[in-house]
Amino acid sequence: MVAGGGLDVPLDSLEAIGVNHMEGGDGGESLVQNSSSLQDETNVGGLRSSRRWWKEGDFMIARYPDGSFIVTLETKEKVTLQPSVLFAEAREEHRPLLSNIFFQWPSTFVRLVNMSTFSRRLALISLVSFVELLEDVSLPKATPEEFISVYDGLAALGSYQLEVDWLRKKIDQMAFLLELPAWRDRLEKVSKELEEVKATAARLRKRKKKLEGEVAERESALSGDFDMSSHAGQGLRR
Repeated sequence: MVAGGGLDVPLDSLEAIGVNHMEGGDGGESLVQNSSSLQDETNVGGLRSSRRWWKEGDFMIARYPDGSFIVTLETKEKVTLQPSVLFAEAREEHRPLLSNIFFQWPSTFVRLVNMSTFSRRLALISLVSFVELLEDVSLPKATPEEFISVYDGLAALGSYQLEVDWLRKKIDQMAFLLELPAWRDRLEKVSKELEEVKATAARLRKRKKKLEGEVAERESALSGDFDMSSHAGQGLRR
C-alpha cells in the first residue's frame, strides 16, 4: 500500500515505457531516484525521516515520507500533491496505473490541483487511455504512420494541462528504435560495398605486384652487360 493515497502499485505497470520499482525494506514502495537527486535525512525518535528532492523539467520536486510531494513551479509557487486527493474521483481500475505514474513523475499532475472535479477526471481518464494504447504499440512492427498518431495523442494530453515531457521522451526513444531496421539495412549495404572495395583492392595489389616484377626484370636486364648498340641493325643484316 502507498502512504497517503492507499493505492496499490503493480510492478509491471508501465513496463512498455520504462518504469522501475524496487521494494523498500519496510514493505513500502521506494523508487530508484535519479543519480542527481539529493536526500536530507534526520532521526526523530529513532525513526528515519527522509525528504528527497530533485529537478524534473522546469520543476523542483520534494518527496516527503507520507507520500506527498511539494512541487516548486517556475514562478516559485509551491504546490502540494497528494494521491488521495488527486485520484479521489478516479476509477478504481485506473488507480494502480495513476499511482505508478504519480510516484515516478509527480509533476505530471501539478496543473490538476485547481481544476474542477469533472476536468480532472477527464484528464486522468485520457492519460490512462493513452498509456494503455501506447503499451499496445509493438516495436519494431509499428509503422511511422502509427507514431504520427501517437504524437497527435500526446499533444491532446497537453490540452488537459498534463505535464507529459517524460512521456514525450519515452515516445521519442520508441520512435528512435523504430528506425533501427532501416539503419541495419543501410549498414548491411555499406558492409557489402566495403567487401567489394576490399576485393578490388586485393586484385589491384596482385596486379601491382606482377607489374613490379615485370619492371624489376627489365631494369635488371638494362643494368647488365646487355649492349643495345651492339645489336642495332642486326635484324637488317640477316
